[in-house]
Amino acid sequence: MSVVPISWGAVAIRLTATVPGTAWQADSWTQVVPWLAVAWVAGVVLLLGRLAGGWWLTSRLRTQGARPVTADWCELLNDVMARVGARPWDRDHDDNRVLFFIPEGRGQIINDEKDVSGYPQQKMTRAPFVEADWDLATMEPKSGLYPGQKSR
Repeated sequence: MSVVPISWGAVAIRLTATVPGTAWQADSWTQVVPWLAVAWVAGVVLLLGRLAGGWWLTSRLRTQGARPVTADWCELLNDVMARVGARPWDRDHDDNRVLFFIPEGRGQIINDEKDVSGYPQQKMTRAPFVEADWDLATMEPKSGLYPGQKSR
């Protein structure tokens, strides 16, 4: 709100002009800003608590270690290890080396293929698709052996 005094000799007029919404906006911001600050501080405290909880869980794992693995988990790991990969029946040395890093806990992030002795050189393999040899509903071979798979 602005007040403008105007005078003509003995007559004095006092004009007041308000721009619609300006008085409400000024008052509302003075009420909202403290709550925004409280919400910001609450968010910072919440996220710091989450970060501290993660640090606590990590340090607990380092000091107490993990629980022993049950027989069910060992059976599941063996089952996954037997089936993992594009051709589990035809693994080479590099496949087995990488595969056994999992249960031994030796995995790490690879940034470049030079970190792990270069990119492996694979031989070209091809097999014709014979529709009669396959169960098309499950995409499993009817004989039980995949192309190139050695007998079990």
